[in-house]
Amino acid sequence: MTLLATILCLPAFMQNFRVPPQTHRHPAAVMGESSDSEAQRQQQQQQQERLRALAEHFLAVSCAIALSPNLDLQPFTVPQGWLSSPSPPPSQEFSTQALVEEVERREPALAELIDACVDRAPSLCRPSAMLPLARLAAWVPSERWVRPLDAWLGETSGGEAEAEEEEEEEEEEEGRREEEALRGLAAHLLEEWPVPQALHGALAFADRPLSEAAHRVAKAFVAVHAAAGRGEASVLESLREHVAPGMTKAAAKQFVQPGGAAGDGPLFALRRAQVASLGGAAWVGEAACETRLGRSILRSGEPSEEFGSVALDWACRYEEALPAAQMASTIDFLLEMRATQPDYTCVGRTPKTVRAALEAYVASTISFGEVQDEAFQPNPRGLKPWFELGATIPARTKVRVPYEGPCELGGAGQPGAEPATVRVAEILSLRRLFYEGEQLCNCLEDSRRSQSKYLQRARERVSSFWSLTRQEEGGPVEHLCLIEVWHMGGGRNEIRQAEGPRPRTIPSAEAWYWLQHWCEREGVDLSTWDCYS
Repeated sequence: MTLLATILCLPAFMQNFRVPPQTHRHPAAVMGESSDSEAQRQQQQQQQERLRALAEHFLAVSCAIALSPNLDLQPFTVPQGWLSSPSPPPSQEFSTQALVEEVERREPALAELIDACVDRAPSLCRPSAMLPLARLAAWVPSERWVRPLDAWLGETSGGEAEAEEEEEEEEEEEGRREEEALRGLAAHLLEEWPVPQALHGALAFADRPLSEAAHRVAKAFVAVHAAAGRGEASVLESLREHVAPGMTKAAAKQFVQPGGAAGDGPLFALRRAQVASLGGAAWVGEAACETRLGRSILRSGEPSEEFGSVALDWACRYEEALPAAQMASTIDFLLEMRATQPDYTCVGRTPKTVRAALEAYVASTISFGEVQDEAFQPNPRGLKPWFELGATIPARTKVRVPYEGPCELGGAGQPGAEPATVRVAEILSLRRLFYEGEQLCNCLEDSRRSQSKYLQRARERVSSFWSLTRQEEGGPVEHLCLIEVWHMGGGRNEIRQAEGPRPRTIPSAEAWYWLQHWCEREGVDLSTWDCYS
């Protein structure tokens, strides 16, 4: 099978990949040893082939990340989308051929790393170690390694668990050994000079869905790690180059403190360091880690990393006036307002002046906590959400909804007359999309066929989904409409579907008015809407 064919079939491979059941000796720990049993030798060989195939998958993803510093991939979770044609939105920064060539350039280094682990570090012969090994091969060329791989001694102690260990304890011990072995490998290849503890977890950084954002966070901090380890730049200079141009000396000083990582990765360490440098309490730093700032680096557009620092500064100044339970929501609110209004500023705002807007924002924001979810990438066209307090429709406004007659809005007793908070929010996860279906009682609630169809379009980023809600003061949040925007060739954005709650699937006249308002604001073509799409 060719390299391209291997990459193209990776989603099916990932779906079917299973690690064989563990015995008292981890199967991967004996990958290079001879065996008297032919069946056992074949099993070991098959396992090694599976691990190498998994590493190849992560290598392709890591190379795609490296080749696209300015544009998001489309789609990230389904590699066929960014390797097949047609795939119009968004434009890629690389061709399929460029990706194949990049993977082929990095494959020898990956093969050497895996061979070294088979020989000297059986704890790294596990599926979970293939991601950091692939990133190391893709993001730090072997010619930039500070020492030869052959000189690496490998693990200092064995890679097997004792037979009497309980399964859970065995898994924890294996994870600890894997972490230590990876740390030793990274130090050998990347560090002529010691690097902050906060950078030790950069290669293995991942979130639950292993999103594109997590890969980009990892790449940024691996670049900081490599530059600082070689002595090419200070940590401050590297953070400014790869993470945030406006990084302050005070934040960098906090970032390099011993124990800064707290065991949960460089991004959390950075957010805690930023809060500490601003004089904020430790609990504010933990709240910052629960926000959008704790999930991604704000790479381009708004909100930016610069505004993220402004939001953290505002939160630290008013920490005594804000309940701890609301701090994360408050920071996310400020970031959302900046995304909605690029000129939004924290200057002159206090917890008292933003309270009403914050309460409305929290009421219409759905969180699923620690529940497993799949994150979607934001829309590829830069369409912005919309949030407005006290929104009303002018009296005697005429609206005509397709398939229905004209309607008058805004007058006494008519829809839109009472002030309300109106919000159009982008739906950025699978559970949030299905939740919207539940609120509207539409096909997303219980139709597997519809769920699969819409989920595929969201993953491929050929469509983005939006929720239109309305809330009067003291009242419940009303879900008015689920909007699907199709991202067409030539930069066009069209609405093919926009459904209100059942049994009436055509949006109400008021929903149509707000939908028109948002479409005009964002340059989305609403004339393509059809209730039969």
